[in-house]
Amino acid sequence: MTTPENNEHEEPQPGDDTAARKKLAARKKLYDALPEFWQRYVGVVDSSAETSRMAALMEQYRDLPMDLGDASIIATAEALRLRRVFTFDRRFYVYRLGDGGALEVLP
Repeated sequence: MTTPENNEHEEPQPGDDTAARKKLAARKKLYDALPEFWQRYVGVVDSSAETSRMAALMEQYRDLPMDLGDASIIATAEALRLRRVFTFDRRFYVYRLGDGGALEVLP
């Protein structure tokens, strides 16, 4: 995948959707920033495995879409071997843990 900087200066190709290209470039930039953000500002789970998992989850559930907050909750739950979450967000009934199991959503 090309970097966002390279993408911004490429000439549009026939059939390219510029908006889609910009969205992909922004998503790539976010994924690249996740490890530093997670370590610097959150610091609960200090591992590149969890940040990679967050990026993978956001890609897997991009049609919902899954935001960084949701991805961090799932990645943290997996890292700490938790299955129960408290949220009013109905998307957590759809999300699955790495082992395929469902979360227990409270309330």
